[in-house]
Amino acid sequence: MKKYLLIFMAAIIFVNVSTANNVSAQTLKIIKAEVPFDFQIGDKTYPAGAYRLESIAARSDNLFQLRSFDRKKQQMLVTRSLFANRWQTPKLVFYRIGEAYYLTNIFMEDGNWGFSLPTPKRVREGRKLASTKIVEVPLNK
Repeated sequence: MKKYLLIFMAAIIFVNVSTANNVSAQTLKIIKAEVPFDFQIGDKTYPAGAYRLESIAARSDNLFQLRSFDRKKQQMLVTRSLFANRWQTPKLVFYRIGEAYYLTNIFMEDGNWGFSLPTPKRVREGRKLASTKIVEVPLNK
């Protein structure tokens, strides 16, 4: 009976150790971007400048923190996964409506998958206008 108990305990320890290694092996993503224009996320406006974008949860890729390098502006971002249907390079995607820029998508790595931010009403309505443009800002690792 002791033999089976020891085998059972060893199996439990093995599962715990292997699970712990998988969690700690996940790396948080940190990307830098130089945004050359003022932009908006939701109802907040951010000045042009250098920003750091990092995933903040090892188990969820959909939580990010955007922070200016001078640390005066920062915001937590909750995103949805986005399948782009074509290969994307790391970048931020903005909708330009008139003179206003709205951050709408984030692509952290090369590939088809990215992240989508909730779309403000102004952007949803502005997509129909001829003056609307998509502007992409490359990311630096």
